[in-house]
Amino acid sequence: MSVLWKIPPQFSLGCVRIRQELNGGAWCPKAQISSEVREYLEVDLAKNHLITRTETQGRFGNGQGQEYAESFLVEYWRESLGQWVVYKNAKGQKVLSGNTNTYLVVSQELELPFIASKVRFIPYSEHPRTVCMRVEIYGCPWEQHMINYTAPRGDSELEDLSYDGYLDGAVMSGGLGQLVDGLYGSDDFLQETREPSGGSRWVGWMNESQQSDNLPILFQFDGVRKFSAMHLHTSHIVTRDVQVFSAAVVSFSLDGIRYQANPVKFVPRIDKPKESAFNVTIPLHDRLAKFLKIQLFFSARWILLSEVAFESSSVSTNLTDDESLDQFYGNQEDNEVERRSSAGGETTHARKEVTPATSPSGRTQAYIGLITGVLAMVVLLLGCTVLLMVRRGRKKVALLHKHTSLGAKPAGVTINMKELKMSTPIINNGGDTDEK
Repeated sequence: MSVLWKIPPQFSLGCVRIRQELNGGAWCPKAQISSEVREYLEVDLAKNHLITRTETQGRFGNGQGQEYAESFLVEYWRESLGQWVVYKNAKGQKVLSGNTNTYLVVSQELELPFIASKVRFIPYSEHPRTVCMRVEIYGCPWEQHMINYTAPRGDSELEDLSYDGYLDGAVMSGGLGQLVDGLYGSDDFLQETREPSGGSRWVGWMNESQQSDNLPILFQFDGVRKFSAMHLHTSHIVTRDVQVFSAAVVSFSLDGIRYQANPVKFVPRIDKPKESAFNVTIPLHDRLAKFLKIQLFFSARWILLSEVAFESSSVSTNLTDDESLDQFYGNQEDNEVERRSSAGGETTHARKEVTPATSPSGRTQAYIGLITGVLAMVVLLLGCTVLLMVRRGRKKVALLHKHTSLGAKPAGVTINMKELKMSTPIINNGGDTDEK
């Protein structure tokens, strides 16, 4: 693994490496080490790595060396932590066993791997002692791009032992731990808890209070990323009341406060129930987010997880302006409900849970209704226009007939007096007379 060694300038880069004999053969603090003296050798890895093992060796110096560190501590730094953290094993011990001679290499398998960009080796001794060290770090680049995750604390026997954030009552926040250390739990989680080391690869939550039917976990990443899938390694032992979650709801956010209204919904299906541990894969359909929250719904008393991993890629999309944010949170995509087709985690589309406002069929119905309404209004207006034109046409025809009939009569007017009836009596000399 390529590393940058930060050591005093009088030493060359090779002098502190395992199985090398350059420039005296080791790093040796000037002062004697004791419980009151603190010296360290710092290794800068430039970016985050998952550290799984260390090796230490004393100063052989071609047979002339007599110095080695019987014990030592390891500290690590991660930018998102902003402070140095002392490594502890599963039993909570900070002091690690070192060397017993100057020439043999002692390998220290880390029970609880950690993610770090810098590592310090700190020789330790109860009594004043001259020590020298050659060291090596083993691990691999960590490509999850996760800053931290926040979750309820696990049960006392299945707690997240390597979590390096803050523990506030029943909540852990601001750190990383066993859920992302690359180690998977065995089929029998109880056997792990009985191991001499006292630790377990599993983190377990019990739904004892029944106050909440789901387990929420919030993941924060170092930037906006496009997520294609999420993998959860879970346990399923029905006889011990441990089962795969009944459903999962995954929500997406850019600030960890507002979330898109259309989360991804997933329902696992076990074709052949078996008591074992396996991966469950949740498709995320290339959704964008910097914060990703998952809610796992209990189907039994326990939910156990040993590892959570994401398939994602970086994006260059700028989502900082108000218009882009409104578009992000206002985007209504289809809610997907997936079913896992096998215990191995492969998924198939089982059904889609849709709402009229967001589904393609709902939008189609809305468009049809709108078009139908517009066409009805057009037909009504056309009908009214035709009716008015017909009525005006009839009036014009009647008026034309009237003018025609008037023009056919002679200029004079003849009145037939016999056809007239007098409605008013004629008064003659003050008396009534009949018409003769």
